[in-house]
Amino acid sequence: MKHVFLFAGLFLIFLSACDEKEKDDLANTESNSVEDINSLAVFETRIASGVSMVFFHASWCTVCAEQRPAFEATSANQAFANVFFGEVEFEANNDINQPYGITGFPSIVFYKDGVEQSRLTGKGHSQATLEAAINALL
Repeated sequence: MKHVFLFAGLFLIFLSACDEKEKDDLANTESNSVEDINSLAVFETRIASGVSMVFFHASWCTVCAEQRPAFEATSANQAFANVFFGEVEFEANNDINQPYGITGFPSIVFYKDGVEQSRLTGKGHSQATLEAAINALL
């Protein structure tokens, strides 16, 4: 899907990695060990110290759904018991997205002591890739 915005005579193109939006309810994320983040204050508190991995997604996005299993499997790995795993519903949390430069989804961002260390966008990132990114920060 491609969105085109006109701003002061300049064309800005926003490309979304996902298929057309379907108006479904938010994804039920209560069955995993990942914390749902719904405010900037909580987000900043949770990533402030240690290693964090945050999944920015849209519940209706098929590409996000394809990336979710690797993210959830990584969060369940007991070797990462001291790592914070969070997820942010992209469209409901613009107050988080803008200051942290999240412009599309799915995006998986790795933080150490509140500072972004790396970012993966789109799908196709295996559990091994996610685990290697975390291990590089530990």
